[in-house]
Amino acid sequence: MTANQTLIQVDPSVLPQIVVLDATGSLWIVSGRRSGQDEDHMQFLRASSMEQACRGFEDEAYRGMEKPEPEIMGGEEFGVIEITSVFELGEFARPDDSDDEFDLTGLVFGNPDRSVDVTLVDGTPSQWLISPNLTDRWGGINDFDAEIKPLPELVSEPGLLHTLRSQMTSEITFAARKDGLFGLLFEVEMASIESEINNGDLDHSTDDAGYMARLKPHSEVVAETLASLRANSERFPHVSFCMPDEGEIANDRPAVWGFMRPFAMNQAERDELAAYLCSLSSL
Repeated sequence: MTANQTLIQVDPSVLPQIVVLDATGSLWIVSGRRSGQDEDHMQFLRASSMEQACRGFEDEAYRGMEKPEPEIMGGEEFGVIEITSVFELGEFARPDDSDDEFDLTGLVFGNPDRSVDVTLVDGTPSQWLISPNLTDRWGGINDFDAEIKPLPELVSEPGLLHTLRSQMTSEITFAARKDGLFGLLFEVEMASIESEINNGDLDHSTDDAGYMARLKPHSEVVAETLASLRANSERFPHVSFCMPDEGEIANDRPAVWGFMRPFAMNQAERDELAAYLCSLSSL
C-alpha cells in the first residue's frame, strides 16, 4: 500500500451499493456481491460523473470500465485510494459513519498543508491548514513557492486536475488543498484605505483620488464582511468560510476564502456562491 492510500476494513455483508468520492476527485461505484461459491467480494467501477453514478450499478454505461486492483474477497483489510465522502446510489442508503465495520482513516503525504492565520465567520481567530493557489484562476499550474506546495500530488492525478478545472467558477476559484484534501478555493478581495494607500498602480493625483475617497478603513471592511458572512454562510452548507490574514493577499487587502470539496455543489450553486462573494466588494 502506497503513502497516498488509506487502509479500510469493511464487512461486505453490511455494505450496500454506494458511490464514493476519493481524494483524487474520482467517483467509484462500490458493491458488495455474492460469488458462485457464496463468498463475499467487493466490486469497484469508476463513474465519470455523479449523474452517471446515480443511474445504477447494472447500467450499460459501466460494462467494460476500469476496475482497480486488487479485487477484494471477504472482509479482509485492503487498500484503496483515500475515500473522503460517501454518497447514496439510487435506493441504497449509505452506511452509518459510526459503524465499526465502516472505518475510514486517512494519511497526509508529500508536502504538508501550511498553517495560515484566519478569522472565522464568528470573528474567532484561528488557523487553517491549507495549500492555497495551486493553480491560477484559469486552471494553470501555479508553481510559485512550488517547493512548499503539494503540486506533485496534484499533477500526478490527471483525473483530479481535470475535475477541479471543470468546476472552477467565475474566475474567482483556484485549486487548493485543505487538511490534506483537494478542492476548490473561492477567493475574493476587498479594497480598504490601508491596502490601497501604497498601491503603486494607482495615481492618487488624478481620477484615482475619487476611488480612494470612497474606500473604508480596513477594520470597517472586515467587520462588514464578517457580518455578511454570518448572515449568509448557511446558504452554502458545503463551504467552509474564513477571512485569511491580509498578508496572504496582494497589497494586504481584506479577503474571503470559501473552500469546497469536488462535487459538493452543482454549477448553479457554485454560480450563486460566486455572485454572493463578488457582491462583498460593494459593501
